[in-house]
Amino acid sequence: MKWALSRKNVWERTPRWVKASLRPALHRVRPETVLGGRFREQLSFVRQAQHWSADQVAAFQLQKLQQLCRLAAEHSPFYRDHFAGVGFEPGDLRDVAQLRQLPCIDKDTLRQHLDEMVTQPPESPGVDYVTTGGTGGTPVGFYIGAGRSATEYAYLVAGWERAGYRLGTPMAVFRGRVVKRNHRGLRHEYDPLLRHHYYSNFHMTDRDLERYLAHAARIGPCYLHGYPSSATAIARYIKRTGEAPPANVQGVLAESEIVYPEQRAFVEETLGVRLFSSYGMSEKLVAAALCEHTDHYHVWPTYGLFELIDEHDQPVTTPGQRGQIVGTSFINTVTPCLRYRTGRRGGLSRRTMPGVRPGRPDH
Repeated sequence: MKWALSRKNVWERTPRWVKASLRPALHRVRPETVLGGRFREQLSFVRQAQHWSADQVAAFQLQKLQQLCRLAAEHSPFYRDHFAGVGFEPGDLRDVAQLRQLPCIDKDTLRQHLDEMVTQPPESPGVDYVTTGGTGGTPVGFYIGAGRSATEYAYLVAGWERAGYRLGTPMAVFRGRVVKRNHRGLRHEYDPLLRHHYYSNFHMTDRDLERYLAHAARIGPCYLHGYPSSATAIARYIKRTGEAPPANVQGVLAESEIVYPEQRAFVEETLGVRLFSSYGMSEKLVAAALCEHTDHYHVWPTYGLFELIDEHDQPVTTPGQRGQIVGTSFINTVTPCLRYRTGRRGGLSRRTMPGVRPGRPDH
């Protein structure tokens, strides 16, 4: 697996004892300072852009698509042929809807044409090779710029802020990590930069959960972050044992799995806080965050171009109608994905803003 020399990659590979030794210093500075200028710039942008008018969004999306299509035409042999095959001229793009002239691509396209799709040499120092999670089928690999992590985390933080989260608030994390036992025998690891307390999502017996919750109750006001299934397991343990939920948990931030209505209701009733979910995917095509007022998702229109198409490849425009999610990433300029079929379905909400009813995301 190729990884670039980026801030995120280096930190994730830093030994636990080194992170522990840096804890006093990191706790004296604000997390956004350590996360860097790119992150601060992106977070400021996302906070402002979420309040843009429809005209501002359309202008931004058109500019991004023009840049992306020109880049693909100039540097990607695959896209030069792809454009020529349908007579698509990037220089003639004057409206976002014109992008529908292009046929959709999918995971098979990545598997078969990855080397011809890239816009810069894969061995470049700022390029990572990553794979999808495989929950939507067989995993597929692609190349992406290492700088995308700051942008992606900015969108996550801005979405979490709708649930009341503030950067630097501790998190009790139950999400895809095998955590070794510490000197007290507790499967716990602490990230002093993000203020994340990691507990082993793969070791959740009653005894494990008892110790996890007792520890989490002592970390101060925090958010529980993890898979919806992890939050449900915690809620079931509390319900079964009669143990009081930690009073310091301000909310639940769930990702990476579909959230079923009965799960949401059960977790919220048992823990006494809101379960706030986000939607995304490994390919960085579409991202969405739950509305703070409803159970609908608001798609981030500056993260990528979101389309919903029916079985005839026509746009879904009727509230309540379902279709397949097609995305165009604004973040990945190394392996451009123009009109990528995600294999997942969604529907438009009956409100004025489009909402995604996600399938099982890879993110």
